[in-house]
Amino acid sequence: MVTVLITGANRGIGLALTRHYVESGARVIACARDVDKAHELARLAAHTGGQVTVASLDVTSEASVAALACQLEGRPIDILINNAGIGDYGRDGTDVLHLDYERLDLLIAVNAIGPARVCAALYPNIKAGKEKKIVALTSRMASITNNTNGIIPAYRASKVMLNQLMRCLAATARPDGVTVAVFHPGAVMTDMGGAGADVTPQESASGMARVITAMTLAESGSFFNHKGEILPW
Repeated sequence: MVTVLITGANRGIGLALTRHYVESGARVIACARDVDKAHELARLAAHTGGQVTVASLDVTSEASVAALACQLEGRPIDILINNAGIGDYGRDGTDVLHLDYERLDLLIAVNAIGPARVCAALYPNIKAGKEKKIVALTSRMASITNNTNGIIPAYRASKVMLNQLMRCLAATARPDGVTVAVFHPGAVMTDMGGAGADVTPQESASGMARVITAMTLAESGSFFNHKGEILPW
């Protein structure tokens, strides 16, 4: 049975990914920052006969990540999905001249440093797995090539940093046979995606899961969307 660890699994795309992998027969370690409020995860765990384990994880806390790594020591993980993240739509003005610098610090801490910290802490688990795949959810807004309007710079910058860190990890992890990729999940109908989004969480989750299953070490370091198309850096 494949083991998948998903961060930010208590809502939105993370919850949809959890449900998808459960339905696919995988064992899921579903992480949430506040497990006491992760009611949907708790219900899912209660009805899947031990297939779902709910774990506490704050990706911005070194102690929290270390505690999870200790809890999972020696346990192989086939697929690590770094989904936890926050958006910034409308919070920092419309251009880089009107940044909220405290918000920028928070975005970088959650969206970029957090996933890197999780990857480092759980890397031995991934190396011990059969699939050996690490994924991080990014955004098409992280594409420097496609940035022609300059809006929402803090969010863009945090995801660009994430992309670069994951690209570095892809190079570092290749000799270990570990495949690393970043995914734009689509414009998803979540709190972050908003009412104008055109992709359901279920569509996004199932699409990404198909690409994750099919991707090979030769594609490590790629920037995909949920359909498997390559996006420009």
